[in-house]
Amino acid sequence: MIPLWTTATFPSYAVGAPATKTGILSASASMLLYGAAAPFGDDCIAARGIAVRLLPIGALHYHQLFYGLSSCSGFRLFKAATLMLSMTVALSVVSSAAVVSFTQPLVKLFSDSGNVTEIAASICIVFHFF
Repeated sequence: MIPLWTTATFPSYAVGAPATKTGILSASASMLLYGAAAPFGDDCIAARGIAVRLLPIGALHYHQLFYGLSSCSGFRLFKAATLMLSMTVALSVVSSAAVVSFTQPLVKLFSDSGNVTEIAASICIVFHFF
């Protein structure tokens, strides 16, 4: 007989382990980006912070899409996967085009410095192209 604590905690580990790995990777990536921007001065660090704050504009749509479609994916897996892929590609193109088109006004909401907005706009364009 399997102890109750192992069957009760396994789903928690199955959910918690990937979430923990995501948090560690996110913190590591943030540290590396700040480290790469640090030699170029305070303006680059500020611009990097602005560009990263603008990055979730497109990412929030993807999270909500996957949460909504995950409930129906068990019934028609292939159709749900096709729908998720097509909608994700469409949302990716639209959100990236919108952010690239309106980069200067979006960046100017966060900073008045001309040097910071110029650097942040170029970083934001690179982030949304890739």
